Amino acid sequence: MRRQNEGFSLIELLVVITILAALAAGGTVFVRIANRNREKAITEGRLQSIAIGLEEVKKALGYYPPTYTRDLRSPGGKEKIGEKVGVPNETNVGIETVYIAFHMAGVKPDMQGLGDDALANTDKDNVAELVGDLQVSDLFEYVDVWGNPFVYLAGKDYKDVSKVETYVLANGTEVKVTPKTSDKQGIFVRAQSFQLFSMGPDGVPGTEDDLGWSMN
Repeated sequence: MRRQNEGFSLIELLVVITILAALAAGGTVFVRIANRNREKAITEGRLQSIAIGLEEVKKALGYYPPTYTRDLRSPGGKEKIGEKVGVPNETNVGIETVYIAFHMAGVKPDMQGLGDDALANTDKDNVAELVGDLQVSDLFEYVDVWGNPFVYLAGKDYKDVSKVETYVLANGTEVKVTPKTSDKQGIFVRAQSFQLFSMGPDGVPGTEDDLGWSMN
């Protein structure tokens, strides 16, 4: 007669361990997917806030912010804002111009979703002179959830981006950015307005994980 309560056999223990390992691995994958979806949602929310703000800039100034900070002017074009703030370097220029435009006198975009965690100064530059509602001299960029600057390119500048195509990531790496084009026709996307996008978690522009505002 077989003894009672003799415990699990080695095979049974291996089966249990295998099942527990599979459950743990599945849980890890689920958490990773959930985190990635959360990061994507936060980044897309920031993109939407910036895009809405750009429409407010157009209402106030009569045009979308230029890519180059030096071309930024006050309403009616009376004052060359870009000359006041200066251009300390030639990196992150497009999204820095957006930051300055959002703080110009007479421009009041809804900054919901663009708190301090959406600001960084990855290239460590400063404005020459404070303008509008700017409170500090740091020339900030709006950044995605991975800490990398959003890319902004004004449509009128797509053919002349050689001086603004360098972006500095959160880790200090420099990357080159060019305007996105249609896969089929090779024409610029959103040629009459602007391109605004995140380089995604890999920090490499032009890859499949880029998150763009109406890029399709």
